[in-house]
Amino acid sequence: QFDEDALVRYAAVMCLPQLADRGDPTIIVTLRKFLADPDPGVRLCAIRSIAQAAEKGDWQAVGSISKCLADPDRNVRDAVVGALGKVAEKGNMRALQAL
Repeated sequence: QFDEDALVRYAAVMCLPQLADRGDPTIIVTLRKFLADPDPGVRLCAIRSIAQAAEKGDWQAVGSISKCLADPDRNVRDAVVGALGKVAEKGNMRALQAL
């Protein structure tokens, strides 16, 4: 389904937010699939791209990103905190509980 080369997947994930309007559910659903990528760089990029593509307050994006707080890679976990700051609305209990 996805390319075997992590650099190709990384580039695709990085470009996806530019291909549609902010909040486009198709792009966000596609990006969410990359949160389980075997390469931590691709997962990190997917988190940042979701934060870029999602509307502020998108609870599905918040939920998907929050699950990555359990990622084994520290850089991925750090990216989650930054992404939640961009996507979650102030006082969002789901995001606060995840942290």
